[in-house]
Amino acid sequence: MTWRVLYITLALNGTLMAGLSCSTSLTLDVADCFQASCDSFFQASPSPSPSTFPAQTPPTTHALLKYQFSLHSRALNVAHVNAQSLFAHIDDFRDIFHNAGCHLILTSETWLAPTLCKALINLPDYTFFRNDRAGKRCGGVVIYVRNDIKARVLSSSPNEYQARLSYADHVEPILAPHTALYDHVVFMGDLNTDLFKSSNQSFSLWGMF
Repeated sequence: MTWRVLYITLALNGTLMAGLSCSTSLTLDVADCFQASCDSFFQASPSPSPSTFPAQTPPTTHALLKYQFSLHSRALNVAHVNAQSLFAHIDDFRDIFHNAGCHLILTSETWLAPTLCKALINLPDYTFFRNDRAGKRCGGVVIYVRNDIKARVLSSSPNEYQARLSYADHVEPILAPHTALYDHVVFMGDLNTDLFKSSNQSFSLWGMF
C-alpha cells in the first residue's frame, strides 16, 4: 500500500496580535510504502516500562525516541523540533536523531543564514530541504527526510522577512492547492497559538483543516 502524505512545517517569530510577524515554510510531497493501517499514524505509544532501561542509567533523549519509534516501526514516524539555532545545536541534534528510527524531522526556528554551507547541518542517512529567512535573524525551517523515502518540494514561502501577515493571507494559500489531494496532512511548527483557546488565530488555523 502506498500512502501519500503532505508535510508542512512553519516557523513564526515575534508577538502574535492580529496576525503573525513573519514566517517561512516548506511543503513536501512524500510518497513511500508503509505496511500500516491509517490508525497507526495517530496511535499513542505507551510509556517505557522500568525494565526497558538500566536502573542506574537515566535514558537519553535518543534512547527514549528510539524506543517509542520502535513500537511503530511499520508506521510513519515524524518529529518536530523548535531548534532556536540549528547550527548552534547541531551536535546534540545529530546525537538525538541519528539512527533513532525517525522517518522525517520537521525543524522550525533554524536561524540559519542563507550563506551557511549545507554540509554543516547535514544528518547522516537523511536528505534535507531548507528555507532560510533573509533580511532578519531567527525564523527559518528545515525538513529532514530519511534517504529511503521519496520526497519533493511542492511549494515554499518567500524567505524575505515579511511583517504583519495573517494565516489567511500567508499560510492558507500555500496549503489550499495541496491538502485536498492527500490522504493525510501533518502540520507542525512554531505557531505561537493556543488551539484550545478562542481567538482569531486559533479559528483561522482550525478553519484551514
